[in-house]
Amino acid sequence: MRLGQGPLPVSVLAAPTGFALPTVLRHLEVLEQAGLIRTEKRGRSRMCRAVPVALHGAADWLAAVRSEWEARTDRLEAFLETLEDEHDPEPRD
Repeated sequence: MRLGQGPLPVSVLAAPTGFALPTVLRHLEVLEQAGLIRTEKRGRSRMCRAVPVALHGAADWLAAVRSEWEARTDRLEAFLETLEDEHDPEPRD
């Protein structure tokens, strides 16, 4: 996210997208309503900045889900090793 490096004008954010400025502004409005960014008018420019704290809840949820799935895949791996040991008469080194 380019805003992770600091505030940027909307025009700078819009330039590499290839979208018309009104389209970018609508997307930024949705992000602002979600509390993920803040915008403010500075002279003739509208500046955007990220609100990283807004992502903490999502990061916490992702960490919990990741932990749950890692535990599941660990159990699956152990189960598959058990099956492999049962069907493999020769011991492995």
